[in-house]
Amino acid sequence: MCDVPGLVRLLKSCCGDFARARELHLRVLGDERLRSNVRIRNVLIDVYGKCGRIDEAREVFDGLEERDVCSWNSIVTAYATNGHLDMARDFFERTPGRDVVSWNGITKACSHHGLVDQARIWYDRTPWQNVVSWTAMLAAYTASGHLDEARSIFDNMRQHDLVSWTAMLAAYAGNGRVRDAWNFFIRMPERNLVAWNAIVQTFAQNGHFSKAVETWESMPDLSALSWTIMISAYGNQGLVDLAKRVFDKMPCKDIVALTSVITVYAQNWDLEHTEYVFAKMPCWDSVAWTAMIQAYSQNGKPEMAKATFDTMPKRTAFSWNCLISASAMYGHLRHACVTFDKMPVHDKVSWTTMVSGFTQNGQLEEALEGFNRMPKRDLYTWNSIIQALAQNGDLKTTLELVGSMLLEGVKPSYITYVSVLTACNHEGVVNSAREHFGIMLEAHGILPVIKHFHCLIDVLGRARRLQQAEELLYSMPFAADEVAWTTLLGACAVHGEIEQGERAARNALRLNPCSDVAFTLLSNVHVIAHSLVGNTIVYSKYAGTEIQFNGADHILLKEDDVIGLLSTEDIKDLKPVNEPNLICPSRY
Repeated sequence: MCDVPGLVRLLKSCCGDFARARELHLRVLGDERLRSNVRIRNVLIDVYGKCGRIDEAREVFDGLEERDVCSWNSIVTAYATNGHLDMARDFFERTPGRDVVSWNGITKACSHHGLVDQARIWYDRTPWQNVVSWTAMLAAYTASGHLDEARSIFDNMRQHDLVSWTAMLAAYAGNGRVRDAWNFFIRMPERNLVAWNAIVQTFAQNGHFSKAVETWESMPDLSALSWTIMISAYGNQGLVDLAKRVFDKMPCKDIVALTSVITVYAQNWDLEHTEYVFAKMPCWDSVAWTAMIQAYSQNGKPEMAKATFDTMPKRTAFSWNCLISASAMYGHLRHACVTFDKMPVHDKVSWTTMVSGFTQNGQLEEALEGFNRMPKRDLYTWNSIIQALAQNGDLKTTLELVGSMLLEGVKPSYITYVSVLTACNHEGVVNSAREHFGIMLEAHGILPVIKHFHCLIDVLGRARRLQQAEELLYSMPFAADEVAWTTLLGACAVHGEIEQGERAARNALRLNPCSDVAFTLLSNVHVIAHSLVGNTIVYSKYAGTEIQFNGADHILLKEDDVIGLLSTEDIKDLKPVNEPNLICPSRY
């Protein structure tokens, strides 16, 4: 048996691996010197809690002859992590000699379960506060989309460290507040790699691809994560060759980067290269295995996803959940239920994945029944069921669930109202969308993010209120992103509005010159407007390059991007002879 510090390290590495933790625990029980060590027992409580084994954690706690404040903090955290907030509060109140860790722990527990008001009560009761306390409350507000309150906490902090600066930046980034995130990033007195990576990812995930590339180029240093973010960014744009070029230039290729390449190929329907990269990996961790499960699932091979899962040497909750999702995606709900029942421990993600599977297959009653059976529900699970019903266009039930969530004391977040507005969008009710947009602001103090405006633009477009949609696009407190412009362009395509459509397309292409969506929608605008039958006006991203047509003819495209009138069958034969210049960082 190793010494105490070595054993502590081994135990901490077991988080999520109950069998290994239990094995080490039995070895501890066989050694009198280790059995009486309070530090080891405290770590065991913490590890069992993280494994979802609250009974075992309580058994270790009850078996302690002497308990220090760490023992009490560990059992409070174990109960809180597993959704037993009443028990966590009870043990917290009984904790002798509570320290700042105790107070921060109960605040974080309420925050984790979306109980922002309760988190604030505990925060205000804390007799002494430090950077950790402030950051915990800041995290509570940001997780629920209450960024003004989060910013107030930040501004009133007596001292700021890099963690608090980065936490506030991540809050803006995670809530899609691109301009605020950028302004905050500029103000940071010191920027670490976490901050740089966060701002690049913010641009990449919110329709500002060119800005993401530009910022990435200016980074003073690149971590493995930095390279991986850019690989994923190119992959999400469908620029697989450039993603591969970034990967090839990466000085040290770790398993995370290799896994991101697998994901890029998979999401771009290239299963052959996905399998090739996976086969060539020097080793596979659970994330790589799970990426392959997702790859097979995305590419229409659920049986291969199941075979890969069966081959995994060690399964995680994430891999179980991916298999459930894969089965549900293809309507194999019986297999999804069997997999769910076989899971050793059901976490909130597995419950939510199962519920989402029912909604994807139109079984809304079963979805609601599964949601009501959940042993614990927090903001994440509420948002998941609300989002699922909203995407099915069930506005009435969506609003009923929001009401029930409020009655349970869970505050809505910006995500909740993205779902509400999505449901309004599906039913085409403009007035209802505007009403709930106002409720979000006035009743809950949630500032709108750009996704809320996407929904409003879409619902106005569906109602053929295109002028109002464009006015909203110009007046919103954000720079319009590619999604906003293509949403308007899509509405113009439906209604054949040429002038507005071309204006929206120019702006979308200014943000992303490689957008196939924009070109396709612009073509559709003209098709609808001119009622062309059997012919299509094709707008191509290959403007100014040669193309090959019918295997031989070469056409030099005009600078206005218009090829001309071609039949739908002819379009299939178009392919570029020389590729256009795409956005490609100069640093490599």
